[in-house]
Amino acid sequence: MMFKNVLTRDIPFVFMLGLTLVVSASAGDPNEMYDALDSYDQAFLEDCTLDLTAVYPASYGDPSQGDLTSRVLITSNGPTQAMDLTGTSVGPFSYEADSVSHDHDPAGNYVMSHNQEESILIEPTGCTYRVAPQKTVIDQAGSVVESGVAPPRIDSYPAGAHRPCNLLYRYVLPLGRGFSQLIDSVTVVSEGPDGISTVTASGSSFSDEVGTWNLEVDTHNDYLVQKAVFTHQSGKTSLKLSPDPSAGIWSSPVPLYRAGTFALSDYVVSVSLQDYTRETSSIAVGYGLFEDQFQSVGDLALQFWHRQLRRDA
Repeated sequence: MMFKNVLTRDIPFVFMLGLTLVVSASAGDPNEMYDALDSYDQAFLEDCTLDLTAVYPASYGDPSQGDLTSRVLITSNGPTQAMDLTGTSVGPFSYEADSVSHDHDPAGNYVMSHNQEESILIEPTGCTYRVAPQKTVIDQAGSVVESGVAPPRIDSYPAGAHRPCNLLYRYVLPLGRGFSQLIDSVTVVSEGPDGISTVTASGSSFSDEVGTWNLEVDTHNDYLVQKAVFTHQSGKTSLKLSPDPSAGIWSSPVPLYRAGTFALSDYVVSVSLQDYTRETSSIAVGYGLFEDQFQSVGDLALQFWHRQLRRDA
């Protein structure tokens, strides 16, 4: 199943009063629960810009190499989303002697890499991913003897492709939004105390393999998802999302949790929201969201890169 593309649809029980999103859903009704989640996601993605700090293992295959802290900027205007990620700190590193599952150069130094820069553009017609990896070489004394960022690589994907959507939405889902894009239908809704509803839904998790989502939805706080677990049909749990209600809620017409985690097995991404505005920003992404706004970015090299991106996509 391809990742859904966010398009504005007419949903009769959702409407705007000034800047306040009003949802009228019957408690316990599976169809109306899905519609409520979907409507809030559409309203959230209609016009927004997020400024995030993300912390995750520097090496996917070697968690002993410390964490990479990155600044993540995400902007959306409805059917189009864009992300720009830049690493701000990494490490500490250590020498890894195991040559079976780790790379070494001819001198015996441990060679690892992480993505220092990532940019994503998701459009109704396709997706584009730009990545610039950084190589770090560590000698047997544990010292970094070489470090540098490689030239960027640009990959194009069809509309709704899983990989670029995974790489962008892993920073959105921990804040309590975006789950309707992964759900096909809600099957069971159980009302709990304080407006917390337990929801069972069929869907997928950034792959073609279907399974079951189990959500906890706070209906008293604008249908924010405060916990989510995806289980494959095989019974294997592959993804856990844990927004952190204790960190508070960012007040907005479409509110978000201020922090949360995205756990893919033992690979955990911690996200904290630094700023959130209800408007689209072209400056938030390195190549700009719209071609006619490149002058606000003020970088001729980025203009050339975007033209090349459009030509190759």
